[in-house]
Amino acid sequence: MASTLVETVNINLEDFSESFLTCATCLCTYDQEKRKAKLLPCSHTVCLRCLERMAQMAQVLETGVMRCPMCREMAMLPAGGVVSFPSSFLINQLLDLMQKQRRDVVPNCSVHQQEQLLYCEACDLVFCLHCDAPSTRSCSEHTVVPFSIAIKRMSEIVVFKAKQCVASLNTAAANVECETIQLDKNVDKIVDELNSSFQEVSQLVENRRRELLDSVRVMRDQKRKVLRDQMEMIDAHRKRLERELESCQVDVREMGARTKRVMAATEESLTLTEPRENAFLKLHIQPNTLLQEMEKCLSQFGAISGSTTFPGQCIVELNDSASVHTETRLLLTTFDVDGKRRSGGGDPVKAEVCKSTTTGPNDEEPIKAVIRDNDNGTYTILFRVCESGEYVARVTIFGRSIKNSPFPVSVSAHHSPKWQFGSFGSGSNQLNQPVKICQDPKGYMYILDTGNNRIKLLDGSGEFIDDIRSVALKGASTVGMAILPSGDILTLNWRTKEVTKCNHIGDPLQVTFLCLPPRSGGGDPVKAEVCKSTTTGPNDEEPIKAVIRDNDNGTYTILFRVCESGEYVARVTIFGRSIKNSPFPVSVSAHHSPKWQFGSFGSGSNQLNQPVKICQDPKGYMYILDTGNNRIKLLDGSGEFIDDIRSVALKGASTVGMAILPSGDILTLNWRTKEVTKCNHIGDPLQTMSFSEFTEPIDICADSRGRLLIADTACAKVFVFDAAFRPLFSFDVSAHCDSSPITCVCVGLNDEILVGTCSSLLLFDGGGRFIREIPLSASPQRSRIMAAACAVCPTTGNVIVAVVDSKKNRAHLAVCQYKGSFMFSMDSYGSRLRRPCGLCIGTHKWAGMCFVVDSATHSIKAYQFK
Repeated sequence: MASTLVETVNINLEDFSESFLTCATCLCTYDQEKRKAKLLPCSHTVCLRCLERMAQMAQVLETGVMRCPMCREMAMLPAGGVVSFPSSFLINQLLDLMQKQRRDVVPNCSVHQQEQLLYCEACDLVFCLHCDAPSTRSCSEHTVVPFSIAIKRMSEIVVFKAKQCVASLNTAAANVECETIQLDKNVDKIVDELNSSFQEVSQLVENRRRELLDSVRVMRDQKRKVLRDQMEMIDAHRKRLERELESCQVDVREMGARTKRVMAATEESLTLTEPRENAFLKLHIQPNTLLQEMEKCLSQFGAISGSTTFPGQCIVELNDSASVHTETRLLLTTFDVDGKRRSGGGDPVKAEVCKSTTTGPNDEEPIKAVIRDNDNGTYTILFRVCESGEYVARVTIFGRSIKNSPFPVSVSAHHSPKWQFGSFGSGSNQLNQPVKICQDPKGYMYILDTGNNRIKLLDGSGEFIDDIRSVALKGASTVGMAILPSGDILTLNWRTKEVTKCNHIGDPLQVTFLCLPPRSGGGDPVKAEVCKSTTTGPNDEEPIKAVIRDNDNGTYTILFRVCESGEYVARVTIFGRSIKNSPFPVSVSAHHSPKWQFGSFGSGSNQLNQPVKICQDPKGYMYILDTGNNRIKLLDGSGEFIDDIRSVALKGASTVGMAILPSGDILTLNWRTKEVTKCNHIGDPLQTMSFSEFTEPIDICADSRGRLLIADTACAKVFVFDAAFRPLFSFDVSAHCDSSPITCVCVGLNDEILVGTCSSLLLFDGGGRFIREIPLSASPQRSRIMAAACAVCPTTGNVIVAVVDSKKNRAHLAVCQYKGSFMFSMDSYGSRLRRPCGLCIGTHKWAGMCFVVDSATHSIKAYQFK
């Protein structure tokens, strides 16, 4: 292959300058000062000095016309003189170019003076083309350029690299300066924290010193007061004796009395001889122990740590495959500036993960990543994503990116197993129909290898240890296994119906046979299915699910629920054989008849007059507020009358609200007197409360925290009081119900508040903040539906509402989900509600039912809703 010779054209600098950059008149080189190149109209160029000389000629001065010295073409002299001629742009450009260009040296061969030296780029060799040297023969197949061009290229490369190095050094200097500034800031911050901490310690010491000084002064003042009082008593006795001594003339008749006084004073003075208080004060301290403990505490208080981590050497890697919805683990390994692996932690590592994009910056919120310090120079970065795709993890230490940040992470939608054990066979690492695996508290794994009649024991790393064999694992029919805290193993054999307890090596410890004696009257394999009755042929519809409840007395309760009225049949079998009257016809009505009813108009024991509320206490007793008769009727758990509770709080036939407290006390609300009264179980008033903001209170209830909720229909507010009748807060509901009047209030789940109005049922949280509206019908009919009363079933979470349709003037029960969706309505064709005003969820015997107070028919009715 022939060599490649790159030909170039070299221009002699002196020839170029003489030909293009020299004035043709004076043969002087153009410059930017006295010999500026001026362009004449004929396009010839003359220097400024020559033009000035030509302009001084007498002919030019007379005519104002001068001739070009090269082509003799006439040119008008400008008004400003020869200086006004335009400058030659091309000549000036060439002058600037020649000044910027360096003068290249063209090296020639020492033997052949007219031949330039050549340069082989592959061999890095300078040679002459005409010199037949052995060292140059290998260059025949390489790229060869003139040595002058090579020198120029090398010079340019060196200059470029030098500039790059200078720029990198400038950047490095700026980074080091920034790090130095940050170091000073961190030191100042630590110094401030230390000063603040030690100032607090000093303040504690000073406070303790002042406390001790104050206690010393207090004790001193107390002792001084006692001694001062004693000194005053001594002075008083001394003055009294001195007065006795001053009177020398003593009446004989007073001598005895005076002697007695002096003797008494002497005895009193003897009691004052001893100070009644002592000067003993002692400071109980252990200075050596205190100083040692303080020195120990101070030596353990605070520590300054640094780091030799160099972010540019640190790398992050993916430990395992990444999948959606599970934790992805990245391992960050730190190194120092010399590339040595670090063995400590504590670095301020930060990481953020975001979706990889190729179109531009990602505006999505970064995914939260958790940094776990392993205290060995490595850090585990954990994050979880919900969508498969390409992600990037940006990791920084000290605010600087690590070596391979951003790190690409590919998250798959598939989940590959992280570990796998076994294949078909009977070897150490083989299995045959394994059915169970358990792990004990020590981490050992037990695999029930049913087909091989053994239990395989693996260590915490999943490595095989041993096979556990036992007589309990016979017949390839062991289907269950459990590990007890003691380490014993329980196995279940379906064929022998045995539960065997073995020790850790498989020796049986206890065997239990699953042959349970039949329970009296129960235990039969009863099965039932319910489907719609048809007369045209077999029914292809899916049978309705039925629940069998064994009553343990020879009877079974079959429960099912349908959503459409009509004729159904229930097919019941025992031991797979139909019972006598199977299939059993069941007629399901669209109406809901009451399961129980109490009361009629009157004032007798079983009669009511405009009842408004019903409550049930934790024992199952029922309380009916019989407003028209000014009494509360008490019924037992079966609905039988017990007694009438009468009270002065039930006066004027205006009691509209009632609630039963867990203590058994009764709360009543009177709309006319605007009073809330707490009575005991026999009606004696215990406490009465009236609130100035009440306008027309209509309903009351109490939540699990003892708070009282009182609804006022006139001002459309719900007032909340504590158990001591102290007002807590109130909230207005008019904004959420188009200023419709309030009709009732009750307690929801988690002490939330349900408020019924003449147009809707509203749900508020325990603080009175609106949550949502609960629909009362399948279609939106807000303006015509009134929630007269409501209650919440705590077991099902359903809301039962007594609803009045104002357009049809008809009342019924609506069952809704607590989360806000309508389920179904309950109406009774033969015993319809007329004016429901109170509702209560039944308990004990009445579970699954609700009691409804119908004021128009003066009765209480129980309906099944579950």
